[in-house]
Amino acid sequence: MAIFDFLLKRTRSVRIKFIIPTVGMITLVAISFSVIAGYMFRRNMRENLIERGLALTRSLAYNSEYGISIGSEDMLQRVIKSVIQEKDLAYCLIQDLQGISLASTSTGLETKALSGEVNEQAIKTLETSVFRYEVKPGESVYDITVPVESVDPETQKRVKIGVVRVGMSLKNLEATIWQMSLVGSLLTFILILIGVLGVIYTVRVIVKPVGDLVWVSEAIGKGNLSVDVKVDTQDEIGELGHSFQEMLVNLRQVATQAKEIAKGDLSMFVDAKGDLADAFNTMIVSLSSLAKEIREAGMQIDTTAVEILTTARQQATSSTEQSASIAETSGTIEELSATAKQISESADFVAKLAEESLIHSQAGHSAVEDALHGMEAIKGSTETSAKEIVSLGEKSQAIGQIVNIISDIAEQTNLLALNAAIEAARAGEAG
Repeated sequence: MAIFDFLLKRTRSVRIKFIIPTVGMITLVAISFSVIAGYMFRRNMRENLIERGLALTRSLAYNSEYGISIGSEDMLQRVIKSVIQEKDLAYCLIQDLQGISLASTSTGLETKALSGEVNEQAIKTLETSVFRYEVKPGESVYDITVPVESVDPETQKRVKIGVVRVGMSLKNLEATIWQMSLVGSLLTFILILIGVLGVIYTVRVIVKPVGDLVWVSEAIGKGNLSVDVKVDTQDEIGELGHSFQEMLVNLRQVATQAKEIAKGDLSMFVDAKGDLADAFNTMIVSLSSLAKEIREAGMQIDTTAVEILTTARQQATSSTEQSASIAETSGTIEELSATAKQISESADFVAKLAEESLIHSQAGHSAVEDALHGMEAIKGSTETSAKEIVSLGEKSQAIGQIVNIISDIAEQTNLLALNAAIEAARAGEAG
């Protein structure tokens, strides 16, 4: 069994896995039958030999009663000669109660039968007995002993007066058993051979369709759906092949539908039964709904894109206008900056003139004060001149204030120009 388990685990062929145990069982059954049949045959042959020996011995004992009673050896010898041609008879002995031979055959085997141990074992109980011993090398016999009884005239009871011993040879029996063993072995071999051939044929009939189904399964696993299941048996394997062919047809329909779906046709459904076909048809319905939603979403996207494009164009136009406005603003700022610069330069020039006038007026005021001491005569004229000079100084101070104001205006104008330039730069980056 361990060998069978090892072979079954090592092989991948279903044929081998089926043949090995089946042939093993057939061989075991055939050998067991052969052994049991041989044993039963040998036992029956031996029992038959013993039964024939017992029948022969009882007959001799019955026929020997009168000869032993009167002590007639001639009569006893005639009794023995009557059975001398009996098959398998090795020897025949008629003995008294002391074991002395009264009559016997002349086969040459009587000496061993009358030897001490064998003779004692045969007559010691004076009862019917059977035992086996080797009468000569290579030949065994069944020594069958039956007591001879006679009626005692005085007591009218049956008493033992002697024994009859018959030796039944096992030589022919052993030869027959050997021949039957050979025949049994040959029959066993033939039975095993017939069983093996039957198993091989059965395996071929059973496994070949299974092998075809395996080949079709491998082809389907590799993506080849053009194969067909060619199993036409009228048994379970035939039903399996029919179911396999139906599955293959359904797969082909599913594959055809998949090709149509790949081409964009979602109007075709799988005309087949089963969960796969139902799932495929459900998928087609879902894909159709999804495609419809995608088309609607696409239309919405197109509309939104048009709106976005229009808005972008409007924004582009506005950006162009803003750029133009910024350009104009930048020009105006540049002009304001130039103007402010010119104003600043003019203010600086006016301030410089006012400072020079102030210096001259201060110098004139000193000269007047110096001249007052010497020109008292012309005081009236001088006072008039002094008033005019004072008025000129006040005007000079007013001019200084105006220059400060103009400087402030110029600084603010520069700041405005800088802010405008920054905003223009920002507007340019945004555009």
